[in-house]
Amino acid sequence: MSTEKEIFAKNFSERLGGVLDGRSHTAVGHRTGYSRAVISKYATGDIPESFYILARLAEEYDIDLHKLITGKHAPTTLEVVKRLKPYAMAHLLEVQRKNERLKAELMTLLKNESEGMPQPDRKDELAEQIGDLELYCNTLVRSLNEVLAPLGEGINLQL
Repeated sequence: MSTEKEIFAKNFSERLGGVLDGRSHTAVGHRTGYSRAVISKYATGDIPESFYILARLAEEYDIDLHKLITGKHAPTTLEVVKRLKPYAMAHLLEVQRKNERLKAELMTLLKNESEGMPQPDRKDELAEQIGDLELYCNTLVRSLNEVLAPLGEGINLQL
């Protein structure tokens, strides 16, 4: 049976692994100024007793550990989304351009077919791709607008 500390260490290790996202412990150590060995210990759940103490304090007293340790508040979801909005817009515009290219290709196929020219049988595939892109974009726009609404901002993009 696992103790509370073992469970905490395992969960910490898994969360850290997700954050590191496949980066080597050497690279992370270099970037943070710590040795590979220290990063490896944390990544395997071998963490100092103080981590447990801080986690318990945070849980019991609703402490923001980021602010406690760094003196700065952690960015809110709204702040992060606001910072990412230009990248989301660029992505949406690229998807919109791709969708326009697919529509133009489909229209050309249909026109040529109506004029009796033999055409590759791609109409169904193109129509499905167009529909998928439109659904993806509309869902992304709707989600971003829900998050941006409290900021009085939004995205107005339709395919």
